Amino acid sequence: MVFVDVYDDTFCAVLSFLCLIFRVEMFTPKVADWFKYVDNILYCRQVVRLKKTSEVVSARLSKQRIRLIEEIAEEERVDKSTIIDRALEHYTKEWTLQRALELYRNGIITLARAAEMAGLSIWEMIDILEKKKIVLQYDAEDFEEDMNTIERG
Repeated sequence: MVFVDVYDDTFCAVLSFLCLIFRVEMFTPKVADWFKYVDNILYCRQVVRLKKTSEVVSARLSKQRIRLIEEIAEEERVDKSTIIDRALEHYTKEWTLQRALELYRNGIITLARAAEMAGLSIWEMIDILEKKKIVLQYDAEDFEEDMNTIERG
């Protein structure tokens, strides 16, 4: 058996590339599990880097929800806090996007600011506006602000 230091950035970059390129379903279950395990190691490395800036938060959850979290954690081979963190990350991204769309729809922020707030490119934001059937509000003042935003970032 070969032991590899999971903190070796080159090794992790290669494994990350393999996990992205190869579809896990192409492999036998044992190899597929290994790729899932490696993917979880890479995700956990990101969490370890954040631990210095994280804090413990408690929450009251239903027994049914806790059982589901435990089931997912066991299948993914990670701890429950990782599953909860992933769920919260997904929710906060969606909430931020919805908030940006609401502010844009009400004319409070520009397209560039809405995209920046949601962590998207302007083109991605335009696609979402189209899908949600939100009218594009764009004038010369918005164009100037967008140009300034592009120059800054």
